[in-house]
Amino acid sequence: MPKRSTSSIKITGRWNEDDARTVLDAQERSGLAISEFSAREGLDAQRLTRWQRRLSGNADGRPTFIEIGADVSATIEVVLGAGLVLRVRESIAPRVLRDLVRALGEGSC
Repeated sequence: MPKRSTSSIKITGRWNEDDARTVLDAQERSGLAISEFSAREGLDAQRLTRWQRRLSGNADGRPTFIEIGADVSATIEVVLGAGLVLRVRESIAPRVLRDLVRALGEGSC
């Protein structure tokens, strides 16, 4: 494979993690988008994008979601026949709630 120059950084053949970090750091310092930086340096933009995802822990490229501020202490009160009251966390799986209500309903008959 031919040598490629990235801001005076010489990289040949397959990249390792250090090579990728070096190139991505140079790209970030340049202030250019990956596509612009790649064109300027004669690199494959897809290669940089793949390494960027891989190094960020998001190798598959799918969005990552972080739940913020979930109130796991919230409760739901279900009033059943025969004076039974079932209190569960709001985060209970619907299937589990259904099974509990069914089991309690059968036991009170």
